[in-house]
Amino acid sequence: MTALTTTTAATTAATARPVNTAQPCATIRMGSGWTIPNRTLVKSGSTPGLLRTQTLQDVLQYLQRLAACQQAEDIHRSLDQLVVAYEGGMMTARLLTPNGVSDERMIFSSNGAAQAAAHVLPGHFSRGLRKLASIDNHGAQCATMAWFKFSRACKKPVKIRTVRVKTDRGVVRMIRAITSQTYCTYSHIDYVKSLIANGGEYSQMPVVDWRLTDNGLRLRFAGEKPTLAKPVSMYEAWNNEVGSGTVTLRGGLWKLVCTNGMGSWSENAEFTWQHRGTHDRINAGIKGAFDNLRVSNNGVLNAYEAAGNKHISNILQWMQDELQQMGVSGERIQRAQGGLSHPTTSPGSTLASVVDAVTLIAQDEPDMLEQMALENTASKLLARHVTA
Repeated sequence: MTALTTTTAATTAATARPVNTAQPCATIRMGSGWTIPNRTLVKSGSTPGLLRTQTLQDVLQYLQRLAACQQAEDIHRSLDQLVVAYEGGMMTARLLTPNGVSDERMIFSSNGAAQAAAHVLPGHFSRGLRKLASIDNHGAQCATMAWFKFSRACKKPVKIRTVRVKTDRGVVRMIRAITSQTYCTYSHIDYVKSLIANGGEYSQMPVVDWRLTDNGLRLRFAGEKPTLAKPVSMYEAWNNEVGSGTVTLRGGLWKLVCTNGMGSWSENAEFTWQHRGTHDRINAGIKGAFDNLRVSNNGVLNAYEAAGNKHISNILQWMQDELQQMGVSGERIQRAQGGLSHPTTSPGSTLASVVDAVTLIAQDEPDMLEQMALENTASKLLARHVTA
């Protein structure tokens, strides 16, 4: 359940244009690791006590500015023609040309390096090469030679997805993904344009939270005008440009007192499209997916309302037993138990209190997928016990 705020004069003034936490061309510090970890480029939206919304057009304009900075380029080559080296504390790559090895050195994102290693190296061998390269210059040379030897067998062309990034050593290209040649490029810009063009009335919903990382995009919409303490329908749009996820529309609910979101447990509450074929099937499916999610969300809202009347005895022990059974770590269970006393959590020892507490700690997760996993845990708890 994601929270926004009450509509006061102060909050109304804040809804005009939220400030993103990162700029499109933020500088990367080189040499702190062999690859560039998944960066958060945008974290924008509502915070506790403050409603901040944007339109899809706002999101599109930002993505277009980012695209102008990044100048994405796909390179179609076989990996035996990508000369990888461990040098200067970075994993780099240069292309073979008819005249020898290119002078342009590219760096790797963690995702790009992992996908390259999956094509070239035996299982779990990449970590060993990094440890070897970290010993000294001779170790780095040995790691470089080992990669070269294994890459000789990689004759099948792939799509090497790159973007320009600013580093403290200048502007370079970063390999963010290695995909098959048949991978259908459906960019974040394509997706947002399609949501605007094909979403009908849903395209006018306010974007109350959006995240952009090197690996993916997530937009969250409120399905109706937010009011204090009333759960409302939530819609999530996900996309991935680096071969590790699908185009997705999901349903769920938000509660407008904190910043918690929760997805639905219903099989009808998620629509996914693989990155293959043409864009037409995605564009054609968006409006119907929103309609379907709207109906499914009503069931989640009803279940959450019922959970507020379901009392739980010895709620701390009950939470520990349930969450342990669902594979939640002890550290997260302890934080969730602490969340029961948070002022935004539903009062009383109820199932709704537990759901609120779990979704509350999910907002502290820096990784969007980890956040979604905890929110799904709350959703499963609700589905399992609301009718028990």
